[in-house]
Amino acid sequence: MGVDQKGTSKEALEAILGLDINTLIFYQRGFGIFHPKIYLFEGKHCSQLIIGSSNLTVQGLFVNVEASIHVELNHAVAEEWQVIVDLKTRFAGLFDLTNPNLQPITEELIEQFVAEKIVPTEAERKEIREKIKELDNQTENPVDKLIQTIFPKRQLPIAPKEFRRIRKQKIAAPTGVALTVDTPEPVTTETFILVWQRRKLPASSIEIAGTVNTNPTGGLRLVQDKFRVQFKLPHDKIIINNW
Repeated sequence: MGVDQKGTSKEALEAILGLDINTLIFYQRGFGIFHPKIYLFEGKHCSQLIIGSSNLTVQGLFVNVEASIHVELNHAVAEEWQVIVDLKTRFAGLFDLTNPNLQPITEELIEQFVAEKIVPTEAERKEIREKIKELDNQTENPVDKLIQTIFPKRQLPIAPKEFRRIRKQKIAAPTGVALTVDTPEPVTTETFILVWQRRKLPASSIEIAGTVNTNPTGGLRLVQDKFRVQFKLPHDKIIINNW
């Protein structure tokens, strides 16, 4: 992967490092940048190859106007196998990991990139975007208005929920402690929210029948354990954990 033009953040590199996948950074000082988009999924009998303009990002995969070609390659067909051979020959230093500009991602390397201002943090990226947005709002440019009349706003596609950003929501607990809950944005009908949990629930709260010859049935009396629902949700969308 590349880190050019501050397009990759410190947090992104740390997330990739946490996946425990053998991932390397390609970096070179100077004008040129690391810009190929080649996705090769190799199997025993066939491979899937995707080549195009799309970065491996939500913007590149779902929002931007991009173009890529998907080819299925049968290893038993000589002409199709040759495509893989040619690809690996052309980019030999990347596939065999001998290119001197390749280095594995480590915590130390990430810190060095941040210290050299090559890789920004997400907070720094957000600050830059907000400054640009503020400048655009303050600048009265008649050319911009003319362009807006010629080129209308484009309706952006919606990325699948698996690729959407996860936001932290804080829900006030009855004890005054804020519970941090991960919910997809926007919230869908399949979203569940953990509103209360307790590791050891006393028997008095469960009201289990005391007779030996009966099944262990009972009712939950969570009120005495300070359980309160602070907001309206369908009852089947609330999760209660007890260990």
